[in-house]
Amino acid sequence: MNPELEAKIVVVTGTKDENELFRNFLLQAGYKNIACFLTVHDAYEHAVRNQSDLFITEFQLPDGPGVVLLQRLRETGNYGLETYLFVGNQIDAATLNLFFEHDIHYVLKKPFTEQRVLQKLNFMKQREAKLPPVERVFRDAQAAFNTKLYDMAFHLITEAESELGSQEKFEILKGKIRLAEEQPAEAKRHFQTALKINTQSVWAQSMLAKAHMELGDYELAKDILDKLVSTNPHHLNVLENAGLSNYELGHFDLSKQQMEQLIHLEPDNKVAAAVTTKIKIEQGDIEKIAQELAKTHSEREVVSLLNSASIALAKKKRHDEALQVYFDTLEIVKTPEYAAKVHYNIGLTLLKMNLFERAKLHLEEALSIIPHFEKAQMLLDKAKEKLAA
Repeated sequence: MNPELEAKIVVVTGTKDENELFRNFLLQAGYKNIACFLTVHDAYEHAVRNQSDLFITEFQLPDGPGVVLLQRLRETGNYGLETYLFVGNQIDAATLNLFFEHDIHYVLKKPFTEQRVLQKLNFMKQREAKLPPVERVFRDAQAAFNTKLYDMAFHLITEAESELGSQEKFEILKGKIRLAEEQPAEAKRHFQTALKINTQSVWAQSMLAKAHMELGDYELAKDILDKLVSTNPHHLNVLENAGLSNYELGHFDLSKQQMEQLIHLEPDNKVAAAVTTKIKIEQGDIEKIAQELAKTHSEREVVSLLNSASIALAKKKRHDEALQVYFDTLEIVKTPEYAAKVHYNIGLTLLKMNLFERAKLHLEEALSIIPHFEKAQMLLDKAKEKLAA
């Protein structure tokens, strides 16, 4: 059997009948290692644990667009060179934008017949064996970028440009390299060059907005991203960065709307969960805040994020709300060290409220967990002095 026929294939369609249809076509073509799924969620859970070579994905699935699976897998860092065949009824401009960004070239519209499917698979095999020069260089450079070989990636592109000329994809990848190297001003220049090549490029626009964010120019980023969200509602990075920009500018309602839109597509998105939590706290919606955040974040991350949020509340003299967040955090804390720190923060807040007896109890609790907790001991001594006065 040819090595290609040993490929691991994932089929994701909206019905069991279509899954079985594609499985039979693939078996007739000689492929044996086939896993079938009905949703983005189930396919993603499989794919992050099992490397696959080819994804046959329907445009629209019961729990969301097929392009969401594509984006989520590429973000894991385990994928980047796998082949995709997207299948279905129709394709819109927003999906095409994502196809360009993620180097997707293969689409098959209905009807799905044995002849059409096998012809498409054969065409894909032949094209993958002999890629056009621009695409071959880009993939090699992207592979180097994915493994953090930034100098190699940049060299591959600049060397190819002398023969192939300036390309939108090349400029964008050079910009991404500069962002990874923490050179946002240089990255911005490359993204602007890409936009000169293609003024309508959603990919270049979204990356330029990212560079603006890295430079602290959130207003410029917002102007770009809010427009892109309306025309590219399934673009995960656009939604995430739009929500972040609006949060940084204090546009909490819009930020929350964009992050909730992102969570609908990617329920475990940590950035969306964190920003949504911060907005809820800012707006006084604090009930069960830690429990919700714990669905996407580790215990350490929850404690760190909510501690920072509570400190910010205390600085605004919103002590009761700060205490509520701390007590809610204690509900999910299992690690003694973290519990001690939360009790310390509660004690500190209570001291600021002149509630010395209650502060004393929590500081003693912190010291019972960490006996040599010097900061807690100092605060406890202060609380005792106030009580004795």
